[in-house]
Amino acid sequence: MAYVILGLGNPGGEYTKTRHNAGRAAVALLAKGGGFDAFVFNKTANALIAKGSLEDENATLVLPETMMKAFTH
Repeated sequence: MAYVILGLGNPGGEYTKTRHNAGRAAVALLAKGGGFDAFVFNKTANALIAKGSLEDENATLVLPETMMKAFTH
């Protein structure tokens, strides 16, 4: 089994410490403490991607570089 973990939030310094970026912050923290490779921008995915392992399984961390949109009904 392989893991893909997405950290949703908005890119950019003005959003770094907002509640809307909790997912992005959690994935960045996981990367920092988990021995993952540095995040590298992937143009095709328009996202920062880091590779490593969790519990002896391959893992890919993804931080999308697009703005989140609010949907209303």
